[in-house]
Amino acid sequence: MQETKPRIGILTSGGDCPGLNAVLRGVVLAAEKLGWEVVGFRDGFEGLLPPGNHVILDRKSTNGIMALGGTIIGTTNRGHFVAKVGADTSKLVFADGSGLSTLDRVTPRAQVQLLGYAHRAPWGPWLHSSLPVAGDSELLKRRMRNTPAAGNLHAKTGTTNDVIALAGYVTAANGEVLAFSFLYNGRDRWTAKSMIDVMSESLASFGR
Repeated sequence: MQETKPRIGILTSGGDCPGLNAVLRGVVLAAEKLGWEVVGFRDGFEGLLPPGNHVILDRKSTNGIMALGGTIIGTTNRGHFVAKVGADTSKLVFADGSGLSTLDRVTPRAQVQLLGYAHRAPWGPWLHSSLPVAGDSELLKRRMRNTPAAGNLHAKTGTTNDVIALAGYVTAANGEVLAFSFLYNGRDRWTAKSMIDVMSESLASFGR
């Protein structure tokens, strides 16, 4: 039985900027040392849409790309992807691709719609399993321990000076997988963080 190589996916989105090709090359070389295969999704998030648009990136295909402008796998900042998942693009603003600009605007509803789309997509299980787990891993390791969310909730944190967020999935008491998004804007981030944890625990205990 042939052993399957672990794979890592990468995309570039938010608009071209200097250094993206260097990042791609760096990921490929680092993955090569680990024996992983790198999949590049073309045209940003649009490359994730069925039927999919991707290319295998290796040492040969990324040789010399650092001298090129833009990104060899393309990018998009046109909002096509979020429109296809059903989100209201009039409420969204993407100033750049970093996700850290104070000019960025996104709604919890749009994030939940995106998470719902991902959950139904063929690649949904990969996304789900890649997220930190409450009480178990990464930045959620010390959060929601000894609660119904521990070992259950899979989510991504987000923190800046004025924002704290948590978005992902949790399995409710009745077995239903719920997508959720909590966003807080303000200076009292630590109180907000505690409240987000309590609300997340409530979702894990939820049942229709």
